[in-house]
Amino acid sequence: MMEATSDLARMVDAVLERPASGAAAPGMIESAAPYRVLAWPDYRSERELRELFDGYAQQLLGQGDVSLCLLQVPGVDPRLEDAIEATARAWKQAVGSPTAGCLHFVDDAPGVASWTALGRSAHAVVALESARSGGARRSFLQMVGTRVLRHPAQLQPLLNTVRSADREARSSAPWSELGYTPWLFEGATIVDVAPGPQLRTHYFESAVVEVIEPRAELFSEHCRWSDLGRAHRVWSRSPSERIAEIGDQACLVIVGDALESVDDPSRTLATAASYLAPGGELVVKKSRWLDSQIASVDLTPVRSSASLTVLA
Repeated sequence: MMEATSDLARMVDAVLERPASGAAAPGMIESAAPYRVLAWPDYRSERELRELFDGYAQQLLGQGDVSLCLLQVPGVDPRLEDAIEATARAWKQAVGSPTAGCLHFVDDAPGVASWTALGRSAHAVVALESARSGGARRSFLQMVGTRVLRHPAQLQPLLNTVRSADREARSSAPWSELGYTPWLFEGATIVDVAPGPQLRTHYFESAVVEVIEPRAELFSEHCRWSDLGRAHRVWSRSPSERIAEIGDQACLVIVGDALESVDDPSRTLATAASYLAPGGELVVKKSRWLDSQIASVDLTPVRSSASLTVLA
């Protein structure tokens, strides 16, 4: 991905900025929005860009949780700066808004090898007229491996479906699978380590949730759909740094994906365990490195689900 530096790039509301977590693998969308719709428009066709924005982007205005991700392939498309300029002109003509916060450019997926990875981080791809004549854009639709939207009327039903599925998943699984009930931690402290822009603890009724999320300020500024503010307190600190104010009385500490993105996972795990009260439990995501990381804490696995392990 490329930093936004030009005046026209700033029109897209900093959607090109690299997240604090660092560089992602080539072809993986870095947008913080949880829902992503892909398109590879012909930047030389003002009509196709206008139709894309008029048909699809118009529906995303004000939603905040969806990115319209525009692929730009070096050597096939105009250079990124020119693609942004063409996008800005078409956006102003089709939408009229001075900003385009739902747009996100993808400029590090140059060919077939990265298109499959790109599809794994998107919910749909838009079929545009430029793909009908064959060539690279038609191959892109075939190789990206996600649902193809052939008409703007298909967009909202798709988003409603995935949002509903996510809400249902967050409301119970995986907590019920691990034997937890909604009122188990009523009035007790739960520590959620690096959850991202959305809490993972809505299932637990009346718990006191402490969130440690190093990107909390970024999410607060750029993700209107972020719900971290519902936590008791949010600490914008590194997961490996112990926060004395939280203490050591947590009945549940959730680590999840945090161990995959930190420089020192063993230290992060030990820090997370230090918040536990006697008899408390630590929930971690399964990985092939987990056994070696568990050695850094005086805890043992007691039960698990398909993706998570409970240590006590």
